[in-house]
Amino acid sequence: LGMNMIYTYIKEGNTASHRLPEKFGLKKDGIIRDFVYKQNRFHNVYVYTMLKSEFENIKLQRNEYENSMK
Repeated sequence: LGMNMIYTYIKEGNTASHRLPEKFGLKKDGIIRDFVYKQNRFHNVYVYTMLKSEFENIKLQRNEYENSMK
């Protein structure tokens, strides 16, 4: 697809949702204050990203692991 980075925003305080991007290898890059307006107030969000080079690295490590199990 020609992408160099994927990203997601997760609302501060949503503990369960913060586990998912970390499980898949995304890095927590920072916080954007008052980014989302819900329930009559603003909320902070955390930004998680993964660069193409990081994804390629994960793929390579997975392939090496799978090959070592044969």
